[in-house]
Amino acid sequence: MSAQDEGTPRPAESAESAEPAEPSEPAEPAEPAEGDAPTVRLTRAAIRQARTASTTPAAVSPAAAPVPLVPAPLVVVVMAGLATLVGLSALAGPGAACLAVGFCAVVLAWGWALLVEAPVPRTATAVVGAGVVAITATAGLTQTEPYLTWVPVALAVSVMVAFLREVFRPHGRPHLTHGMAGSVGALAVTTSGATMVALPHYPRGGPWVLLGMVAVALAALAQLLARFDVMRRWLLLVVVVLGVGGALVVAAGAGGIPLLGAAAVGALVAVIAHSMLRILLVLPTARGTQALASAASASVLVVGVLVYVVARFYAG
Repeated sequence: MSAQDEGTPRPAESAESAEPAEPSEPAEPAEPAEGDAPTVRLTRAAIRQARTASTTPAAVSPAAAPVPLVPAPLVVVVMAGLATLVGLSALAGPGAACLAVGFCAVVLAWGWALLVEAPVPRTATAVVGAGVVAITATAGLTQTEPYLTWVPVALAVSVMVAFLREVFRPHGRPHLTHGMAGSVGALAVTTSGATMVALPHYPRGGPWVLLGMVAVALAALAQLLARFDVMRRWLLLVVVVLGVGGALVVAAGAGGIPLLGAAAVGALVAVIAHSMLRILLVLPTARGTQALASAASASVLVVGVLVYVVARFYAG
C-alpha cells in the first residue's frame, strides 16, 4: 500500500453500521408444506418398532379373516378308509398290520413332495418312498423281542440318504433346509406308524390298534360337520366325543382293555389326527389327489406311537 493511501483518511462508516445490531428474535420453525411428510425423531424405540413392523405380517381384520377350514370329501374318505384298514389288519396279525401300515406309508410318500413343495420332487419322492418302505419292512420282519430294535437304524439310514440327496443335488442347493425338513418329517411320521406293526405280537395289542384307528376314522368323519357354520366352533369337542365313544365301544366288545385307558387313547388320538389334518390342509399346495391323500395318510400314521405307548403300559 502506498504512503498516499496511508495518509488518506477512510470514509466514516454510516450511522446504521456504527450502531450495535439489535439481537434478532429466534426464527420460528418453518411450517411443513402441505405435501411434506411430518418429521419423526429417530429414537431407538422408533427404530425397533419399525423393524418389528417390517417383519410382522399385517393384522387381519375380522372382515378379512380366512374362512374356517372345510376339508374336501376325498380327504375324509381316504383318512377313514386307511384307518379302518390298519385297525382291521392289526386283528389279523403282525404280517397283515405290516402290509397295511406299509400301504399307508406308500400313499404318504406318493404325494408328500408335492404337499411340502420339496425341491426336485421326483428324487424327493424316490428317497422318501425308499425310506418309508425300509422303516415299515424292518418293523415287520423282526420276529423276536424287542420287535422295534432295528427301526431306529432304518430311520437313521433313511435320514442320512435324504441328507446326501440334498448335498449332491444338481444346480446348487437352494432351499436345502426346506427340502431336508420335508423328508425328515415324512420319515418321522412313518416311524410313528410303524410302531403299530409290533403291537399284534403282544396280548390285546390288535384291539388296542383297532380302537385307536376307530377313533381316527370317526375324527375324519367329523370333518364333514365343518360345512355347517353352527358346528365349526364345536368341531374339536365333537371330535373328542366321537373318539372317546368309538374307543369305548371297541374296548367293551374286545374285553380285557381298561376303559379308562381306552377313553384316553380315543380322545388323544382323535385330537392329534384332527390337528394334523388341519395343519397340512392349510398349506397352499394341499390341492389335488396326491397331496390330499398324503395328508390323510399322515394323519393316520402320526398317532401310532401314542397307541403303542399306552398299549404297552397296560400290557406290561
